[in-house]
Amino acid sequence: MNMIVLPTLPITELRTKQPEILNALKQSPMVLTHRGHSAAVLVSPEQWNAQQAEIRRLYLLLEAKQLKEKGEPTIPLAEIQRRIAAKENSVHVGD
Repeated sequence: MNMIVLPTLPITELRTKQPEILNALKQSPMVLTHRGHSAAVLVSPEQWNAQQAEIRRLYLLLEAKQLKEKGEPTIPLAEIQRRIAAKENSVHVGD
């Protein structure tokens, strides 16, 4: 797996370059350095949320694959969609 090279920034520049840093985070995460060593990674909330959603999606795919390999019973997508629609309709009927 190839490592992604991220821009680096000395942690001391956080106080003086806040607007520039926040703007740069819209494009890419940044590695904060302390005494020349990586100390932390700054990432925008949007990118963080997108990454967390992707991790969750991949986890669910892996879990589904493992269940299928074990021979666990599965429910077809069409049946799940039908059940969801039926529940949504039953909620709206009582409105």
